[in-house]
Amino acid sequence: MANISGINPPVLNDQDYVDKISDSFTAVDEHDHSAGKGLPVAAGGIAAGAIVNADINANAAIARTKVANGTADHVVINNGSGTLSSEAQLAKARGGTGADNSSVTFPSTGTIVTRTETETLSNKTLTTPVISESLEIIEDDTIASPSAGRRRLFVKTDGNLYLKNSSGVETVIGSGGGGGSLILHSDGADAPAMETLFSHLCYSFGDGLSQNLYTLIRVPSSYVSGKQITMKFNHFHQALSATQLLRTQATLLQPGDTFDDTSNQRTSTNSAQTGAEKIIVAASCDITDSSGLINGATVEAGDLIKVRLYRDTDTSTADVHLLASSVEVIFQ
Repeated sequence: MANISGINPPVLNDQDYVDKISDSFTAVDEHDHSAGKGLPVAAGGIAAGAIVNADINANAAIARTKVANGTADHVVINNGSGTLSSEAQLAKARGGTGADNSSVTFPSTGTIVTRTETETLSNKTLTTPVISESLEIIEDDTIASPSAGRRRLFVKTDGNLYLKNSSGVETVIGSGGGGGSLILHSDGADAPAMETLFSHLCYSFGDGLSQNLYTLIRVPSSYVSGKQITMKFNHFHQALSATQLLRTQATLLQPGDTFDDTSNQRTSTNSAQTGAEKIIVAASCDITDSSGLINGATVEAGDLIKVRLYRDTDTSTADVHLLASSVEVIFQ
C-alpha cells in the first residue's frame, strides 16, 4: 500500500478484516436468528409498548405453559380493556338468562329435564297441577298399595278406573250412581208400625222387637262389577240422647237362582250412632263389601238383591222412626 502524506497505515490481511468486524458485533448481533429462534430479553424486561400487534407473527404458536395458569374450572372474563379475570360461575349479569346459577341446584349425574322433550319422571310431587289436555294412563293390573292416608288412581286391562287404598282394597269408579227412592213393604205380623210424624210417613221400630221391612234392588245395567253398593237413609227418635241402629241383610240372586235362595247373604257392618231427641241420624249400610261382593260372590249388572231392614242392638228405649222417603241405593 502506498505511503500517503507520511502516514503509514498498517498492512492487514483478509483475516485481520474479519477479526475487526467480529469485534464490533453486539450481543444481539451474535444471536442465532434461524427459524424458531426468538430475541433475547434483557434483565430489565421489555418496555411497555415496545412490542405491538404487528410484531407478532400470525403463525406464532405460544405454548400454554407460557400463559398464567389461573384458577382451575373458572370462566375467563374480559373487562373490555384487556384486563382478564375469572369466575367459578358465569353470573346472570354478564348476559345469561333465567335464574342465577347460585340459586339453581344441578344433579351430580343424569340429564336436565327440558320443557318439550318426551321424558320419564319419577318421585315428583305436583301441587295443584293444571292439566290442559287429556290424561293418558297405562293399563296395569298390578299396582302396589300406597302408603297410609293415600289412594292410587289407575286403570286395569279390563278398561275400568280404580282406586286402591293402603290396605290393598280396590274400588271401581267412573260409572253407576245413586238410585231413586225404594219401595218398602212389610211382611205381616213382624212389621214396624207405619205412622205419619210431622207430616211425613215413617216406619217406627220398637225397642227390643223383631221387626222387619223389605225391598228389592235391581242392579242397573251401567253397574261395573267391583263397585261397592250401599243403602242410605235417615231416622230419629223422640227421647233423650242415645244410640240408634238400623241394619240390613242382603241376599244376592243371580240368573239361575230360585227366588227363595239364601246361599249368598251379607249383613251390613254399620255401627250404632248417637242422636238427641228428634235429631236426624244419617245411616249408611254396606250392601256389598268394598270390592262389590256378597258372601264372596261378585255382584253383576242385572242381578237382584233382596234387602231386609231391621233394628239391631242400641241404647235407645224409644221407637226409632225411619223416614220412608229417605231411602236410596248408591253404586259407588
